Amino acid sequence: AEDVVGTLDVTLYFLNKTGELTPEERTLELYEGDTQLDAVLEALQSGPKSSALKTALPEKFQVRSLWQEDNICYVNLPSSALPDLANADLRTAVESLAKSLGSLPLVSEVQFLKDGEFARSYGPVSIADPFPVG
Repeated sequence: AEDVVGTLDVTLYFLNKTGELTPEERTLELYEGDTQLDAVLEALQSGPKSSALKTALPEKFQVRSLWQEDNICYVNLPSSALPDLANADLRTAVESLAKSLGSLPLVSEVQFLKDGEFARSYGPVSIADPFPVG
């Protein structure tokens, strides 16, 4: 069993019954080798603790990689997943991910990339500019 090396207080964003993004406060355990970004993504993918909320990430939604430079978090999304997400609410998924990552103290904006490159859009969602957080 791995040892917990620290904890992290974050705010994750899930959908409420009316389909609005709703914050859920959470304390995440960090294990050896975990980054704060990975911990937030994993917790978001695991879904909410509250039964009144549901995940905003569609079933086939994928994140290829994420990293941070200065106060900007970069999220690399694969275009190969787009055909499986044709009917999904990608705008809400992207906003949920951006707001959740933005709850980390050192993240001031989230920039989405497509296949590792800056892009104008990811499916129907504009990703040309960074998502401001906070």
